[in-house]
Amino acid sequence: MSEFVDSQAVREYLLGLQERIVLRLETLAGHPFKYDAWEKPADATLGGGGLTRIIEGSALLERGGVGFSHVTGKQLPPSASAQRPELTGRGFEAIGVSLVLHPRNPHVPTVHMNVRFFIARHQDDRPENAPVWWFGGGMDLTPYYAQEEDARHFHASCKGALAPFGAAYHPRFKKWCDEYFFLRHRSEARGIGGVFFDDFNQAAQLAERYVQVYSNDWHGWRIIGAANFALTNLDKALSAFTNAVHLGDNQSCVQLGLCAWKLERLDVMTEILPCVFAAKDNAKSEKDKTDAVGTLVIYASNAGREDVFVKALTDVHPSEIAAREDLTDIVLIACDRFKTKELLPFCEKVRALSKNSTERKQ
Repeated sequence: MSEFVDSQAVREYLLGLQERIVLRLETLAGHPFKYDAWEKPADATLGGGGLTRIIEGSALLERGGVGFSHVTGKQLPPSASAQRPELTGRGFEAIGVSLVLHPRNPHVPTVHMNVRFFIARHQDDRPENAPVWWFGGGMDLTPYYAQEEDARHFHASCKGALAPFGAAYHPRFKKWCDEYFFLRHRSEARGIGGVFFDDFNQAAQLAERYVQVYSNDWHGWRIIGAANFALTNLDKALSAFTNAVHLGDNQSCVQLGLCAWKLERLDVMTEILPCVFAAKDNAKSEKDKTDAVGTLVIYASNAGREDVFVKALTDVHPSEIAAREDLTDIVLIACDRFKTKELLPFCEKVRALSKNSTERKQ
């Protein structure tokens, strides 16, 4: 890999990448990063410096760092020259961006990403001693509570980032990551993996992808919304779920409705009714279905919409309601409010099932 490369252009690109990541995270977290510019001492083995950006104590991120570094040395470190013995003794530049993010909500995974550039230069500038350069890096996800949907989404995003460069890259880099982050002393993987690569000269697209994953995709916005909802940051949750809905995620309408209800935004709940009904009708699990029913019944009770109450319970069995204590109370309150004749048998069945369940627990 001895074609010409402008290390200054790489530096400017990676500084810009760090800035884009930080700005996007500040927007999502609603909290500023701190700056720490640093330089190596004049008598240090390595020269150069960098810029570290740290965030602590935000509602979304308990702690996180996005670092940029540009260091130089008179000799490549052994780890770099071990696989390239012909480069031993060359001076080098190393430029990179790395990040580690620890969300406050344990249901949001920790993420690591880095992209780095090396260039090894010989003191003798004859053609046979032309500079040798390469990129390396990767990213991986470490969930505290693993969710298959999150894992599939993350790997699909990595695959999509590499797709423009050829179909062979993702399986190769995914396998490399699985092997690299395997904890042999514990015989287990670290997290769910991701991608890892070295000796590569088209890595920048991957670094950009992390910024995109949590901003241009409904799944990422749903995660951010759930984190803020759990922390009762309702305005931020409302904004995140709204973005998810606009990007086509009907299921986020359910959480968006709950946020709107807690914020007394009946206008928002009214606007998203068709979306919540779609979430109910297309639910992939009984929980998703009854979550949607709960949001609809809450709206019906607060808006005095008996028609919505009736429609919400269409194709719902009393046992599905009685199986959840939180939902049972919501539905029975609405039953007592509306006293809808056609739903009286349904309501009585829910009441009876709920009473039997309570007696069994006692």
